[in-house]
Amino acid sequence: MIGAFEDFSTKYWSMPSAASPDIFSTQVDEKCWTYACSPGSIKTSAGHQIPRTGSNMVGIYTYGMYRGSEYHEYLQTKLKEPLIPGNRYYVEFWVCRSCLVETASNNIGVFFTGKLINRKSTRSFYNNPQINAEEVVTESKEWTKISGFFTAKYPHEVMIIGNFHKDADTKIRTVEACNNKKLLSQDEAYYYIDDILVRVAEKTEVDEKNKVNDFSKLQKGESIILENIFFDFDEAIILKKSFPELEKLYRFLKQNQHIIEISGHTDNVGSKEYNKLLSEERAQAVVDYLIDKGINQERLKSRGFGSSEPIATNKDEVGRAQNRRVEIKIIE
Repeated sequence: MIGAFEDFSTKYWSMPSAASPDIFSTQVDEKCWTYACSPGSIKTSAGHQIPRTGSNMVGIYTYGMYRGSEYHEYLQTKLKEPLIPGNRYYVEFWVCRSCLVETASNNIGVFFTGKLINRKSTRSFYNNPQINAEEVVTESKEWTKISGFFTAKYPHEVMIIGNFHKDADTKIRTVEACNNKKLLSQDEAYYYIDDILVRVAEKTEVDEKNKVNDFSKLQKGESIILENIFFDFDEAIILKKSFPELEKLYRFLKQNQHIIEISGHTDNVGSKEYNKLLSEERAQAVVDYLIDKGINQERLKSRGFGSSEPIATNKDEVGRAQNRRVEIKIIE
């Protein structure tokens, strides 16, 4: 475990820029702005949440403006020992959206670098984080895990957490503040961070985000989730990083004469009517891709189920992410 922020002196943590994160604790006076309180309490700071574990947590802005410039906050720490180039690592940290903001964002990530940074300005960092939340994190009642694997290229010694993308490249969603009480700006996203872990990955561990479909094992009547298919937020536009998986499906269809059904599914955020339409459009987008590649459209059927067939809970972001999916089914 890298940190759960239990050392209140922040001995092991610092800020790489003049944009200052906030530390919240259940151990300070209840009248203090940084008092972390329960959801039922009255509070005038950045929310009503309590730490995931222990007494402390840190809060950062991941989206917004300050004096005419983009404003993101970051926290950094020096690793106990440098990463070993060639080794595969697992990273995990937990986030929770402040319930007093009306904007949620994605692009909450981890960037490993060579040395501690001490920038005197609030200018944001624009890098390619090794671990990043691709989906918008809307959950404010439960903590959401952000995790992933990466292979170290350099003996980096420092880990930084924050948003390393421009606001123009960050997806946002308007959400409802708790108890209809909003204290932060409508155009700012603010998250609590807790329980950060970096360790060497086991050889047998599989990255759930990089599962590989084996279409050859599909039998008539069977369905399979198309892994690694991504769309623009709230859109039916297929992102380029989906193309490798779609190419595998295309080659499978070229080698076989199956008729398949492609179905779209969503979470339960939004109206049933809108979700059904979005799921239909996303399924059709996959069909259109395959037709453009040369697959006969008579072999391709599409359906949209909206949020009517969940495979996980819709009560937290992890479950909702699983429910947002595209499936294929062999018809003949």
